[in-house]
Amino acid sequence: MQWRDPNPLGIAYFGYSTGWGSAGEFRFPCQPRYSLLMPSYYGFDIYKVPVNGSMISASLRTACEAQGMQPVCHKANEEAKPENWFSYCQTIPVGTEVSSEEKHHEVLAYHLCGSVLPKACEPLHDTFVARRGWRTNDGACGARPFAWCSNGNNFYNKHALCARVSEEGSAAFQEELTYHCTGDKPSYVTMATSGTITSGDNGRRNYSSDSLCSWTIEAPSGMGVSLTFLTFDLADDGECLSDYAAVYDGSSQSSALLGRFCESNPGVVNSTGNLMH
Repeated sequence: MQWRDPNPLGIAYFGYSTGWGSAGEFRFPCQPRYSLLMPSYYGFDIYKVPVNGSMISASLRTACEAQGMQPVCHKANEEAKPENWFSYCQTIPVGTEVSSEEKHHEVLAYHLCGSVLPKACEPLHDTFVARRGWRTNDGACGARPFAWCSNGNNFYNKHALCARVSEEGSAAFQEELTYHCTGDKPSYVTMATSGTITSGDNGRRNYSSDSLCSWTIEAPSGMGVSLTFLTFDLADDGECLSDYAAVYDGSSQSSALLGRFCESNPGVVNSTGNLMH
């Protein structure tokens, strides 16, 4: 949204001018009741749900059940360590790509960010999972930017990871995610239904020299991926040899090339299947 004052008040002196009410731009943040993190993950939709109060397992249960969901368990397999498992929490499939010994935060980090390190996966930051018998009051296990399995007793008003069986229209309160191109995280894998990809320093500056970032976008089976370039400004060499954006119709650079772009804004690029790289 843009806003412009039709009657700005200005002052000029010694060749310098300024004004009140000059053209400006602002955004309104939207705060949904909860946000969709991963849709249709092996039959489950995974959400981030705001929690009021201390981040202990009981608080996660209250927040999730209020939305008709269950809190995600710490362990993917309750039989591995039953003492860490609540009967009210939800285990979700690990899949074939990672070890069955991985915890749920690690499994989701792999599918969202391409690594089993939750602290390196921005979409999981400030999310907590239920863990029985851990710390005082069954403190939940949290993912933080520089730590994983942080004691929930020390945190307030963060997010629970909640799950429910996938249903049509379950993305009604989805929150878009943003994926940056930075040296410490040059590659992402995402299953979010929409989001924003930016180059540069968290979207604030131009991309740095020798930047090389990749994103793999996976849609639910039977659906496609639509990529819209909102802004496009590269140091074009005229032949797309050094600075360019390449889009592939699949999961990697070995897939069919949809386009290699370096000059004008490509607009919209669509995949033929449910994967785009």
